[in-house]
Amino acid sequence: MNIQKAHRLLGHGCKDSMRRTAKQLEWEIFRGKMKPYLHCAKAKARQKNVCKESEAPKAKAPGKRIYLDLSKVTVAKDNGSEFELKKKNWKSIVDEASQKKWCDFTEKPRM
Repeated sequence: MNIQKAHRLLGHGCKDSMRRTAKQLEWEIFRGKMKPYLHCAKAKARQKNVCKESEAPKAKAPGKRIYLDLSKVTVAKDNGSEFELKKKNWKSIVDEASQKKWCDFTEKPRM
């Protein structure tokens, strides 16, 4: 069996665990190099650390300081292409004083 095929069939694990599992299943794997897969890279990606504490004084009145976070939601198909989502932009707003949160999905990334 091709090493790429075994990697896909066994859940995109690391090379060593894949070879051990294949040996237990009595699969013969041909020598070869494993190509980097986009899904594997995304799974191993790590978000940059962001400071969670602020040195500024906390807002006392609602509406004085509001935090906004915009994200794009994508869903991949098995063949690597993306599903067409009508509202794929996720907007999250938090008021610091009241801790009130608003979330919304929109077609375009705007406030």
